[in-house]
Amino acid sequence: FSIACEAEAAQMNEEMMKEYGAEVLKQENVSIFDKMRIYRAELSFLGLGQQGRAVEAVELCLGALKQLGCSFPKVEFMRSISLVSNLMKHKRELPKRNAMEVGSLPIMTDRRMKEIDGILNEMGIYAYVAGYTTLSGLCTMKQTEITLKHGVHERSFDGFSSLAPFFFVAFGDLQATDRIAKYARFLKERTCGDRCVSGFSMMQGSFSLPWTHPWPVTLRELLEGYESGMRDGQLRDAIYCVSSYCSAAFFSGMRVDTLKSDTDIYVRHTSELNAGYPLHFLIMIQRACELIVSFDSRTGSLESAHTLVKELESHVKQDDYMMAMLNTFQGAIHYLCSDYEKGSALAQDVGILLDKLLSHSANMPSLYHQCFALYSSAQNAKGLKRRKLKRLGLKRHKILKAWAKQSCVNVVHYVAILDAELAALKGVKKAKVEELYQKATMLATRGGFVQDVAVANERFGYYMERRGEKVEAGRRFEQAVQYFDEWGFVQKAVLLSREKEELIAAWAIARGS
Repeated sequence: FSIACEAEAAQMNEEMMKEYGAEVLKQENVSIFDKMRIYRAELSFLGLGQQGRAVEAVELCLGALKQLGCSFPKVEFMRSISLVSNLMKHKRELPKRNAMEVGSLPIMTDRRMKEIDGILNEMGIYAYVAGYTTLSGLCTMKQTEITLKHGVHERSFDGFSSLAPFFFVAFGDLQATDRIAKYARFLKERTCGDRCVSGFSMMQGSFSLPWTHPWPVTLRELLEGYESGMRDGQLRDAIYCVSSYCSAAFFSGMRVDTLKSDTDIYVRHTSELNAGYPLHFLIMIQRACELIVSFDSRTGSLESAHTLVKELESHVKQDDYMMAMLNTFQGAIHYLCSDYEKGSALAQDVGILLDKLLSHSANMPSLYHQCFALYSSAQNAKGLKRRKLKRLGLKRHKILKAWAKQSCVNVVHYVAILDAELAALKGVKKAKVEELYQKATMLATRGGFVQDVAVANERFGYYMERRGEKVEAGRRFEQAVQYFDEWGFVQKAVLLSREKEELIAAWAIARGS
């Protein structure tokens, strides 16, 4: 019956899967480990092909853990207290251990503890997806405690990989986050050697590496994780890896039409695998690329801008994490299409998404696009509205600056662009504003953030145009057109070159003379 249950789960036949599983669970003489096979089969079914059932998966995990003698506080308030207490305990004790010490912990021999750790790992993921952030954090705390107390096994690195994002949100300490990620890497190398593990690559590439390493390092890790997961049959982790890869590629400057072609292939492949839930993440990126490519250069409008939300919202509206991702890409569309009023309204509506995204790399562009839209809208506002928009922007700007000070290389150019926008908003002397914009474009260019170079030059051009510097404005608009075209946003380049034709011509004449 156990084998039949697992087979039906793989075939996505829920009715027969539950029927066979019930036969096993009702037998009193069946060992707890055989019963765990049924729970795992049902979790595999829920995780791979069923959207919107993360809550059901959490309840299934809680039932399995109860049978294994592991329980959680039932009241949310008590869960929160327990999570804070555990985080503070880890903050005190983990710095006392070095990565080698963690990596040399004894091998776990308690089979029950291995089962508990495996179910905790599953529940941590589903709880996060379902919006039960506190419960997800408690799963992570228990996983790390089990490893430190009972030793390591082949998936012990999962707990430390998941601990890093919670440390990031709780303390904002990127160095501590990186140290915990290194603990996970040592454990992974201890148990798996040099073999790539897709789940590890997904956590490292999505939640840890982007904060301390340039994007190319992250992209390489995520691609390796995708290939490993597809090879080893870890489809869910593989698809999360490729989704995070496409997300990182979108924000790090990959040519958008190239990325669209790649996501088309990944979406088609994922659909054939009946991947379910993770597929929506990929579709978001695919639709975002489509919206940019289909931008209307005749009117400068993006009539289908809300398509990204309307098409996917019904699938992910009960999922805080996926809604946060959807809001992130919606904000990116407004930013790239210069629709700052809508971007500002979105920022005020959804707020800062740290509690939902944890330390996912999407936090960086999300905060930046929100802040940029708020500053840009404030320049056209007056009175109380202007002060409110500026205040909200400063709050986001402050967080990005804190990350930059901790050597987060992927936000340095964001901070520079926002510094220039804030200086323009405050009415700082022209020479200083010019210096800040030049610094911003230089840093964005050096990092390969082509779309951000284009936007920075465009904003620099508008600033110089308002100051009456037509030749310099034309120069900046010309560069913006070049970079938009280089990124693959051809229609925006066409629109901008047409709208600023006279200024660009003035710059061409001045350059020729």
